Amino acid sequence: MEFVRSEPARLRNGSIINPRRHENVLTSFIDASMVYGSDLSKVLQLRDNGGKEALLKTSFYRGKERLPQGKPDVCINDGPDHYCALAGDDRVNEQPGLTAIHTVFHLEHNRLVRKLVADILVAQGRRSTPLDIAAYIKTAPLLVKEKLFQTVRKILIAVWQKVVYGEYLPIILGPDIMTKFQLWTGSRVNFDPHVDPSISNAFSSAAFRFGHTLIANVFHMDKDHILKDMFSESSHILEKYESMCEGLVSWNNAAETFNRHLADSITNHLFANNRMNKTGLDLASLNLQRGRDHGTAGINAYRKYFGLRPYQISTSFGTALSIFEPSTDDVDLFTGGTCERSVKKGIVGETFAHILGQQFHDLKFGDKYFFETSDQRYGFTTAQLISITKLSMSKILCSNGGISYIQEKPFHQANYYYNPLVPCDELPDIDLTYWVSEFSY
Repeated sequence: MEFVRSEPARLRNGSIINPRRHENVLTSFIDASMVYGSDLSKVLQLRDNGGKEALLKTSFYRGKERLPQGKPDVCINDGPDHYCALAGDDRVNEQPGLTAIHTVFHLEHNRLVRKLVADILVAQGRRSTPLDIAAYIKTAPLLVKEKLFQTVRKILIAVWQKVVYGEYLPIILGPDIMTKFQLWTGSRVNFDPHVDPSISNAFSSAAFRFGHTLIANVFHMDKDHILKDMFSESSHILEKYESMCEGLVSWNNAAETFNRHLADSITNHLFANNRMNKTGLDLASLNLQRGRDHGTAGINAYRKYFGLRPYQISTSFGTALSIFEPSTDDVDLFTGGTCERSVKKGIVGETFAHILGQQFHDLKFGDKYFFETSDQRYGFTTAQLISITKLSMSKILCSNGGISYIQEKPFHQANYYYNPLVPCDELPDIDLTYWVSEFSY
């Protein structure tokens, strides 16, 4: 199986840094780069009118907005009549579930722009019909358009951080790790300039790849779709986007259990339908090799780093690990981490939980612009912050995914007693009137 090494980081004179480090082409921060990209050229490419408009570009399918058309050569069917999406992250076309989530947040930006413009028009005593909103956005001076774009971008980044820390991480890490690494939301954060927010190798090469174990082999939409048949084929998303969004949170689309077993589509058929990889790749093997490529230490090295007891061959778990390596110290981080039992009220095991907890701690306290920062020069007023926290992942899916009913906790399966479906209209939305005063000129 072919394997391409990560590009090494280099000094200004072109020489490779020793010991070898690796480039990260994405931004480290939780800044909605999947919507806006990680550099200026990408965000200008995504905005209308050569980067001068408040709205992000979209394409239309039967009158409904979708992601804009990207370069066709990254998808399987690259003819002029086939759809290949463009988004802030180039991996958008890897599989339709990913394409759907990219679409949801891309459209959420445009929804928030229109919602903010409606509030501005009302404050000015003007009509705020869809036509009036569209006319305002189209004819506004460039300065106002830029202000609209940057204001909504800042809001959406904050919403994304709120979803990650407030809705997603507690499920993954459990309450004990959330408390240990100060990850709970609900209070102001003091920026620490001594915290390094860059992404660690242990996080990117192993621990955050825990999600690969949760990938299901089948997507339940209008009918069952095998994942291996959907790689790099974004045409599915044009007609079935709403069905995909609903399917991602439906009761019969449960994630796989966190363990060392990965779905057949990603261990035997990864990108097999892509014309560049006819035989298919093995994601588990790629993860192991990527960790070795990046010089990631074995699992015991990280357990010692976090003050956890290293696994010994004499223990039952150590004996189980010995099927991979004679010494538990030689067991790869990804292999050992996926063999651990889940932490209390969480999903990942103890070692992964500490690596993830430390990384998300650093991304929180090392980010001057974190949405709950105590410095309002970079953050939000109290009223604005309260409004941001009202917007949930469920409401975002409702507003942009064609869903009428959804559970309030979309990262959990719907349950009649504990997580029932509710009408989307009953979910609170963000109040953007707290930003209208910024457009008083």
